[in-house]
Amino acid sequence: MSQHLGLPAEWLLRYWAVTVSEQGSMAGDVDDARCAILAGLGAGTQGPLLEALPYVKTYMDSVHVPLLFKSLDLRAARILTLPAPAVSWLMPVKDAPTPWLREALASIERQVGMGPGSWELVVVDDGSEREDTRATLAQWEQLPQVRVIRLDRNRGIGAALNEGWRCCRGAHVARLDADDVAHPERLSKQLTFLENHPSIAVLGGGFRTFKSDGLDSAAGTASVSARQFRMPCHPFLTRWHMLFSCSLAHPTVTMRRQAIDEVIQEGQAGPYPEDEEAEDHCCWLQLPLSIQMANLADVVCFLGRHPGSRTSAAAAAIQKSSYVAVRQFLAQYCGQDKLTDEDIAILWGKADPKSAEQAQRTSQALDAVEQLFLRMLQESSDSESSAGATPGHWEDFLASRAVALEDYVRTSCSKLRGLLTVQSLAAGDIDVGSEMMKQWLKGGDAGLKSLGALINAGFQGQGS
Repeated sequence: MSQHLGLPAEWLLRYWAVTVSEQGSMAGDVDDARCAILAGLGAGTQGPLLEALPYVKTYMDSVHVPLLFKSLDLRAARILTLPAPAVSWLMPVKDAPTPWLREALASIERQVGMGPGSWELVVVDDGSEREDTRATLAQWEQLPQVRVIRLDRNRGIGAALNEGWRCCRGAHVARLDADDVAHPERLSKQLTFLENHPSIAVLGGGFRTFKSDGLDSAAGTASVSARQFRMPCHPFLTRWHMLFSCSLAHPTVTMRRQAIDEVIQEGQAGPYPEDEEAEDHCCWLQLPLSIQMANLADVVCFLGRHPGSRTSAAAAAIQKSSYVAVRQFLAQYCGQDKLTDEDIAILWGKADPKSAEQAQRTSQALDAVEQLFLRMLQESSDSESSAGATPGHWEDFLASRAVALEDYVRTSCSKLRGLLTVQSLAAGDIDVGSEMMKQWLKGGDAGLKSLGALINAGFQGQGS
């Protein structure tokens, strides 16, 4: 052995003696003794033959028999961690049937350009009671790219999303519901857009719907409706329309995790309010104006529609929750703290003014919204560091469109005032109609132009 290794016989005997004497000795003492032997090897020459420390617990124990297992401190061993993925898919689950879950996961696995290790799926089981759901999630727990978080009870979608958000490791978080199917090119398109436009932190997209029994598992596709739902694409218009509807379809959204983490307030469990039915709409409206949101025109997701879906079952509660979020936004940014849910319903076109006072209050809210967005445009042109603007945002989205966007805001407010005026007069409510007419015509040329357009449309309608 000495000749084969080229090591002195005395040195080998001393090393084996230390190995045997490890019984009843402290591992650290044995390692120190072995280090001394290694360091002493080659004494009398120019220096040690081997640097002792790097080899004590690796090289020598890996090639020498017997192995010194007791010298390994497993509790202190450094655990190798996989690199963080580019994207974390976030999916809350509550009693979703197995076929839906399989289709959702298959659509994630089919993403173009997303290889192994580039994504993870964080599933939050929000107190599911169905046996097939629980069994499927138990199978998913064995998949290396899937992490299943089980809540001890049903806590609601907002709480479930916050639990999952805290476990996401990706630079981007992509939302998907258990009854939805992601388009194969969703991530490739959204990540490319986000890379080219660093000022955008929240990016949604268009979608189509399908019935839950229309899945073709063999082909890996869905039988979808012919109608395409397109959301406002420009970030300024996405923010504008957020006051009159939810202009981001939640299951289509991909977010920059760091940008959202930086604006989560101290004491908040995550980005989503946990006591609101419209957790997504409330989240978007609570984000600071510096957080830019946009949509792709392309279809990025297919949304399942079925009678038992939460969107259908809780539609009224979700809408009321959205009204509250809009009122809070208008109170914070526009000083309109006297508005009611009925006032917001009027702005959404869901109700008509019931009194001249309500008509005046609604018109004043429109004035405040108009001034806010015009001010955002002006401040963006003055400085990219102001509210509503982030580095690169002006050049990417506003520089060549500021005049058109300003005109869009003024015209939209004028049209809405005109619509409310005509509806009130048509209903025979002269007091409300006259008040709305007065508020409408305060817009000057814009109001007169809208009045002329409505009158012209009426004559054309009679002639058709």
